[in-house]
Amino acid sequence: MVCFCPGEKTRRMFWNDLCAIVIETTDEGPWMEDVYFMLFSDDLEKSFGIPQCAEGSQELLEKLMQLPNFNEEAVIKAMGSTVNQSFLCWEKPGWGGGARMVGHSGCKEVLKLL
Repeated sequence: MVCFCPGEKTRRMFWNDLCAIVIETTDEGPWMEDVYFMLFSDDLEKSFGIPQCAEGSQELLEKLMQLPNFNEEAVIKAMGSTVNQSFLCWEKPGWGGGARMVGHSGCKEVLKLL
């Protein structure tokens, strides 16, 4: 997958490098973006966050939900959250890295699924 954000570096991650998915919510909605899809890799430099408002985020979520043992209940809880909270949706079997905060930008990214 590739994430483009004007004025920032393009971020890329191969699907087989994906180790964990966390949905992060904030208390800033509904006037500001308050839901982010955090994608983690063993290489922290390849980990990044995608705001829910990014073009392609719905397609991303649909693809992520196809992963084995994806926790759809965590998505439902995250979408109803109005506080600063993290929801673990998926971890690669055997991955012990723990989801680490990688940050996200406020821009409207464009995500391409490859």
